[in-house]
Amino acid sequence: MRDRPLPRYLSHIMTGLLLTANLTPAQSFQQPPLTLAESRPTADAAFGIALAIGDFNNDKIADLAVSNSAERVFIFYGRTTPRTTPDRTLSSRETGIAFGMALAAGDWNGDGRTDLAIGAPEASNSEDSFFDGRVIIYPGSSNFGTSPVTLRSPIPPDPDFSTGGLFGYALASGDVDGDKVSDVIVSAWYLDATVILYGGRTIGSRRTILKGNTIGEQFGFAVAAGDVNKDGFADVAIGAPFGGPTGTGAVYLFFGGKTLSGRPDLILPNPHPPSDPEDSTFASALAIADLNGDGYADIIVGAPNTSPKELAPGRVYIFFGGTTLRNTPDLVLEDSTPAFGYSLATGDLNGDGTSDLVVSAIGATVNTRPRAGQVHIFLGGSAIGPTAHMILDPPSPEAEGEFGSAMAIGDLNRDGKADLAISAPGVARRAGRVFLYLGR
Repeated sequence: MRDRPLPRYLSHIMTGLLLTANLTPAQSFQQPPLTLAESRPTADAAFGIALAIGDFNNDKIADLAVSNSAERVFIFYGRTTPRTTPDRTLSSRETGIAFGMALAAGDWNGDGRTDLAIGAPEASNSEDSFFDGRVIIYPGSSNFGTSPVTLRSPIPPDPDFSTGGLFGYALASGDVDGDKVSDVIVSAWYLDATVILYGGRTIGSRRTILKGNTIGEQFGFAVAAGDVNKDGFADVAIGAPFGGPTGTGAVYLFFGGKTLSGRPDLILPNPHPPSDPEDSTFASALAIADLNGDGYADIIVGAPNTSPKELAPGRVYIFFGGTTLRNTPDLVLEDSTPAFGYSLATGDLNGDGTSDLVVSAIGATVNTRPRAGQVHIFLGGSAIGPTAHMILDPPSPEAEGEFGSAMAIGDLNRDGKADLAISAPGVARRAGRVFLYLGR
């Protein structure tokens, strides 16, 4: 096992609008963005380390969940005029468990309502182990925030060190077994494992545990799900930044089905391995969405090159889905700004029926402010290419602000247009802010 986690900029856990193409009004945002914050912002709370969007209170309007490093998750209910302070705050009775490190939305109990999953990867299962991890699921309801379900890590701790796998560090959702109920994909990368918790009346009563090929490859550092071969089953992509034949990163793809193979159906190796394998960041960010509009979901892989040891441009690799898939990328997005590819988000921003791709570069210098951060938008469609259609700078650039650390897309004001939420957990003395760009 590696003795250190993959380097990330976060320790724990219209000033800024540049157009690079002629865009129609349907492809732009209202300015300035709304600024969301805690009701009582606190320095070093890093509001915005994770985001998720879903209709949690079942009122037919999408809501926004935002977590901070102080183990709080804040819910902003969607409405015609969104509020800038949270409607509800979720927390755990137990502290020091990294509650809120990861968030995901999905209907895992099959009741037609969107649930919220919250990762707590540093929770312990017993006094004899630590960092086992948990996932807490809050069922969607008009009385959202009640009756949470706690799912403990099923991964035994390392017998030599009593260390668990950080179960809950990364989360994804998809119907892997095709039973019309979404399943929860949970990473436990510190022990090179990922768990599929199948949905149903009792979430996780059935599960599949997938293991990496090599100890220390960080199998599960990032996870994503989507139907890349259009067979009606969600496929599971698992990132391993130190995996693959050369130890410089790989994505392992498992095709969904009534049963799931313990061996990957396809391995996507790092197309540009670094000279020092320790600097690998390939597959530290993942997303799956149909970007070229052909009906097949595509695999999107971030390689942000966050290590200070090797100054190289960040890249995002796109592997187009189909009845057969190649293990070499069909499209490479590249930018010279540090940490390009750190975070990814997908959704139909311009209303043309095809998913668009949002890529952050949290290491970008803006107005001489280092690591202020920047966000690049690539519009999907048959002509998707390597040039961003829009670049967003933070509204008020701050050094170490890390604008773009987390992003999410959804219609939060029910106007039929997708909105873009972008976090900057390092601004305002690391109290953090989330900027909401309303679609128009």
